[in-house]
Amino acid sequence: MDKESIVVSTINKDDLFLKKKDLNKNGYIWNDVTDENVSELEEIYKYSDQKISEQIINKERTVIVEYPWSKNAVRLLEQKYFLELCFSRNRNLISTEEQAVIYDKKIAIAGLSVGSNICKTMAMQGVGNKFNIADSDTLSSTNLNRLNESIVDIGKSKAILLGRRLAERNPFLGIKVFEEGISEENIGEFTAGASIIFDEIDDLRLKLLLRDHAKRSKTPLIMITDNGDNVMVDIERYDLKNNLMPFHGLLSDKELSIIRKAKRGLGPKERVRLSLKIVKPYNAVPRMQDSLTMVGETLNTWPQLGTAATLAGSVGCYITRKIILGEAIVSGRHHISIDSMLIPKHRSVKSKISRLNKTVGFVRKMSKAKS
Repeated sequence: MDKESIVVSTINKDDLFLKKKDLNKNGYIWNDVTDENVSELEEIYKYSDQKISEQIINKERTVIVEYPWSKNAVRLLEQKYFLELCFSRNRNLISTEEQAVIYDKKIAIAGLSVGSNICKTMAMQGVGNKFNIADSDTLSSTNLNRLNESIVDIGKSKAILLGRRLAERNPFLGIKVFEEGISEENIGEFTAGASIIFDEIDDLRLKLLLRDHAKRSKTPLIMITDNGDNVMVDIERYDLKNNLMPFHGLLSDKELSIIRKAKRGLGPKERVRLSLKIVKPYNAVPRMQDSLTMVGETLNTWPQLGTAATLAGSVGCYITRKIILGEAIVSGRHHISIDSMLIPKHRSVKSKISRLNKTVGFVRKMSKAKS
């Protein structure tokens, strides 16, 4: 995973004492969870035709996982039984056959603010056993309102931190960390072999390059945008329709060409114009609109909430699972709105007209700001 990658080694009972002694000598904290593993496995097997073997009861099929960044060492049952325990509570909401299918996939996630929540939720549910994760940013104090991380790790790479969390949840995952983020040089490696690509980055040129690669490899691409407490979901099924236009055709060929040629980045005016054309101003909730007009004046950047980041994790995991299992998830834009579901007046005609009028004012303010 990185220069401090975990070590997973098979251990037999005869060598256990010496291994534990060696780890203690090197400052590792020892945790043996095999008793609990065996006990839980016995409980699960009570309700099936499976029989727990003497090898498992005697804990002869175990591994030791070493985590050098935290100096922790854990002994647990080998991969087959560990995974069976981890995903036993998914059944039968996810069948055993479905679990095997969704686990045996690679997922590529670029941008690890919203993206980290998506990735962690998939690891919990057993969606994907290989992850390519990319972000060039480091964890800051202002990220802690939406990222489930520790103040101990402020200043450290978001990509490496996420890789560590994934490895601590499931040491048998294949995790490739792109600590430098994605670029024109590594984007092919980043997307190679992925069953699903997630775009959670800000750079418009890189967003377009991700779609170019998704189109070439016929891979579904998902983008989830936070919007107050809600999220907007963009699904582009290049696996079903290879002549699909990027961004749902919201940008013209000329505008796509401008983005592709902007190797040094777009100017702020052009970036805002094209971004708003993709997102559509009327999709932003009123408080988000107000906040965007204040960026650079009373706010240093746009606001994001933990509720939206967490919701994005659930929605992203759900869509990925359904696509892999062949459900009819089609291309398009979808809004998952807690406001609309739980606040009755939000759905009223009066409220809709009010939001529309506010959007007109927002567009005017943004137009003045750009000029």
